[in-house]
Amino acid sequence: MNNTCFTRPKKPLTCKRPDFDIPIPIVNINAPKLLTVDRGTECHTTPDHVADLMVEYLDYKDATINEAAHGVLEPHAGTGQLVAAMLRAGFMSGCINTIEKHQKLVEHMQNRFEYTLVSINQGDFLTDFDEFKHRPGDIYSGEDRIICNPPFKNIVAHMDQVFKCLKPGGLAICLVPITYKKLEHDILKELGNNTFSYAKVNTKIIRITK
Repeated sequence: MNNTCFTRPKKPLTCKRPDFDIPIPIVNINAPKLLTVDRGTECHTTPDHVADLMVEYLDYKDATINEAAHGVLEPHAGTGQLVAAMLRAGFMSGCINTIEKHQKLVEHMQNRFEYTLVSINQGDFLTDFDEFKHRPGDIYSGEDRIICNPPFKNIVAHMDQVFKCLKPGGLAICLVPITYKKLEHDILKELGNNTFSYAKVNTKIIRITK
């Protein structure tokens, strides 16, 4: 048996030396401005997969094909996660009406949806809604559809307002704490306490009809 087949040939290990003299241009990268969502905004940012599921539950074909439809109200718009999910689902941007209380979040949405027809209004849904509910040439009779992830701190008042603003036959898809029971509703999905990064609370997606 030829033992040389198990030995390495006596050849030097070499490789081409990199040319460190070639200048490498330094490219300045402008880091995007980060949006900090603090507890003061009461904004629990809806994860993409949860937002997509809520829009699927909305089941509102008219808003995807009819620009003149009354559309969908998002009264606690936050960073615009539910709005983005509606646009991904094919909703006409002109059918989407939003309200957000905090100026920082309103400015964020204005930049995020700059080239769309999404209506972005700054105000408190509980106290300022009358300023936004009348559309040109329309006698207000209530909202066809409402989708929202309202502040958990004052959930009863916010959900009462959601129900008040629905038109007869209207439907709302909402993300609420699992302990919420006041209004009659269908539980569509229960979510774990790891859905939100800093709000360790069990939640559920519900459907309210009027």
